[in-house]
Amino acid sequence: MKKILSFMLAAVICFSLAACTDNKKDSSSSGADDKKPGALVDQDLSMFDTVKHFGIEQVAMYTLTIKGDNASFTGGAKTARVAVKAGLPGITMTSEGEYIEGIKYVKTGKVVKDFRFRMPEEDCEIEVVTTTTKPPYFKQLSPGIESGGNEFFDVQSYGDFGAITWKETTGLFANTPLTMNRAYSMKIEKKSIDVKGSNGEDDFLTGNLLRLTGVAGNGARMLTGASGTNEGDGIVNGQSYTFTYNFENFGEKQIKFRAYQVQRSVAISSAVVVNAGKDITLNPGESVSKKIAFTATSDNKNIIPMIEMRSDFDDALLGIAISKENSELKCTHKIEKVEAKDGDCGYAGNKEYYGCELCGGMWSDADGQNKVGMLDVMIKKAHTAGKYTLVTEDEHCVECSVCRSAYLKEAHTYSYVTVKEPTETQNGLQEEMCACGHKTGNSKEFSGKHTVKIVTESGEKTFSVNVDGKLPAEAKTYLGERFFDVSEPTVIYSFDEFRMPAKDMTLKKISESKGTRLTPCSGTTGPNDRFPPNAPFELTYHKTSAVNDGNRAYLGEELCFTPLKKTTITTRPKSGYGESISVDNVTFYVTVENRSGRDIRFNIAQVNSGINKIDGAKEDNVTLKAGESRTFTFTFPSGVGSNDNALTLFEFLDETDQPIVIGYALSYEKKA
Repeated sequence: MKKILSFMLAAVICFSLAACTDNKKDSSSSGADDKKPGALVDQDLSMFDTVKHFGIEQVAMYTLTIKGDNASFTGGAKTARVAVKAGLPGITMTSEGEYIEGIKYVKTGKVVKDFRFRMPEEDCEIEVVTTTTKPPYFKQLSPGIESGGNEFFDVQSYGDFGAITWKETTGLFANTPLTMNRAYSMKIEKKSIDVKGSNGEDDFLTGNLLRLTGVAGNGARMLTGASGTNEGDGIVNGQSYTFTYNFENFGEKQIKFRAYQVQRSVAISSAVVVNAGKDITLNPGESVSKKIAFTATSDNKNIIPMIEMRSDFDDALLGIAISKENSELKCTHKIEKVEAKDGDCGYAGNKEYYGCELCGGMWSDADGQNKVGMLDVMIKKAHTAGKYTLVTEDEHCVECSVCRSAYLKEAHTYSYVTVKEPTETQNGLQEEMCACGHKTGNSKEFSGKHTVKIVTESGEKTFSVNVDGKLPAEAKTYLGERFFDVSEPTVIYSFDEFRMPAKDMTLKKISESKGTRLTPCSGTTGPNDRFPPNAPFELTYHKTSAVNDGNRAYLGEELCFTPLKKTTITTRPKSGYGESISVDNVTFYVTVENRSGRDIRFNIAQVNSGINKIDGAKEDNVTLKAGESRTFTFTFPSGVGSNDNALTLFEFLDETDQPIVIGYALSYEKKA
């Protein structure tokens, strides 16, 4: 249509020209004006904002003049032809040590920053206002245009950053309030536009106009180039920067969003949060300016702004402009309380915290002493697993029953599922399949019931239980909430979650420890210091294990010491109290079970520091046969002192190169 109109206009102009020519010939004999027809197209276009001539758009241009001897345009000229609304051409200072502080319009006397100069619709004279103080390096960025010049909007985050639509447990957005949705769209509608800030016309930056569509909770990132040929353009590791974000609503509906900034592919836990993580709400025509403090964690050519929608967007038009100053933001904090807000599986909420909207700082206290990050305060409810979708030979997706998004893509996990119950005369049938229903084709028959023996202090109780079935309620009387199979003490079962496997079992209750139970080998010091040896050995251990003591069993660990040569072993497992306590008049209960498959001999002591043994807290030359167990009771006298850790000293007496395997449980009581 535009082309048709252009040709029509051209035809009209040509017709007019022809008519003018004919009229001139007719009137020449009577002394009429003899101006050439060409004057109609050779007019000065500067009188127009924009004109169309034969379908070609032309912007009006005027003359810009620098008054004074302190500066000139690049190349030495004092005048330049500049298009209406265009920015300031390059300026060169005449004297060294002078820098541009502002640009003064001679006609009005108004002074603006050089990057906020715009050519008026007339010839214009300016004066360059100078300063001897070198300003921080300043650069305007183009959101969504990476350093290479390509547009880059990450609305699905595949590849190294993880596919968020499918899997929210890895990648850049892991464990964050940001989600992705395939319906989310983000693209540049128009480049190089002026985006107003908080002060309207006097606070604009050059940026891009973005068109966005999606639902509340969606987030996306955009690479934004910060490098160039000039010194200071890029991002330097350890350098502090001040970024200014201008946002303007160019659309017809209210928009609500949050903005974050990260660097490279770092986890968003290190993000700087614009407006201290609070929602930014803009009605049509409204604009706002926000500053953030940012310290680079590595060299880079780009920054990564991120936009999280806090309302549904339908072709929303959001202008975003970003500037970078190579200087540290000096902020007199304006700390305000941010109330807790609930969220759901697609929409971020937050705990209560305190934030400064001037620099984006976040704290857990009103005084601004304890700094926190986004992940410390932002919350999002987990998805609720619903039906399986997109089932293939290798994988499936899990759909959320609340937000209906396919939030997790995972490989099939197979187990045998009963498809036919056994009878008195026929076996049952189990097929290997995933929870989504995909089958491998493998199957097996099974007998209907298996025997469960429960060892109690008064004897044994026997039950017959269906495969995959629950234990009878009566069994809980003997087993309690936690129990184990005596053939597999490192596996702890919960009564309500237990399902009968296709085998006979002998079960035993895990009793409450005497006094306060300590978690063995979880000391307050580092892991390499928890087992200080006198000779080199390799250590393997199960962090949880039931440890037998006759008819009773306690929760502890299984330790395996393998000598690297034939030798004796001395070791001292550390077990943290969680705080420093006085160990005067404290009684310790140490249960040791021999799982080595042979007799073991050892000295044992409960020590407070080092390996110095204390009277009343040691026993020498102990022998435990294979499978045998024993509980030792040690009491510290007065004057022993305080400690963060409980220390049990083992001195194994036999030279060996074979593994020494023990079950080890520890608890204590403080006597009045």
